[in-house]
Amino acid sequence: PMADSFGNNKTVFIKPELPKHLQPKKEVVANLPVVEAPLALPGEDEEAAKARIEKKRREEEEAKLAEQKAAEEAAKAKAAEEAAAAEAAKKAASVEKDLLTTFVSGGKKGDDLKA
Repeated sequence: PMADSFGNNKTVFIKPELPKHLQPKKEVVANLPVVEAPLALPGEDEEAAKARIEKKRREEEEAKLAEQKAAEEAAKAKAAEEAAAAEAAKKAASVEKDLLTTFVSGGKKGDDLKA
């Protein structure tokens, strides 16, 4: 008798059905007409408004280009600065090597090495 109860041990899940008054309501999508805001400010005609908007767009583009150019120039300056620093480090290393060689050979000692 005990073996029969273990033979069919599948769990069956039945999705509960909610009563109608608890069912989720379907959203009603309203078909609203497209709204267009007027371009012109009070006391301004349509052409002046278009000119103002175009001028603002042009100024934003110019500012973006100027910013991009400044970033490129900063990158060039940084690269030149790094190259100069590398050159200075190379030169300092060669001078140090010469000084060490002179000191080790006994050619100069103490304060004479500075010159």
